[in-house]
Amino acid sequence: MYSPGDLIQVNTKCSLRYFIGQMGIVTSKLGKDDTMTNEDGYHHNFDSELERDLCYFNIMLASGHSHIFSDRETDLVSKGRKNK
Repeated sequence: MYSPGDLIQVNTKCSLRYFIGQMGIVTSKLGKDDTMTNEDGYHHNFDSELERDLCYFNIMLASGHSHIFSDRETDLVSKGRKNK
């Protein structure tokens, strides 16, 4: 799980190819999407059970723009440090 200040890189699982390879800083944890259940009446075809537990983060990219990515779409490059 990421924390604010962690450095990430967008990986190839991101469906928007423009973002693949970009670096960014986690600015906030948005949490899980509780609507992503595969209950009766909801027709989302999950690739795997793991996708049900995706956690979303607000990421400030090197371009200065902020975007939302799931933990599946990103890889940790470096953990942020807390100032003492």
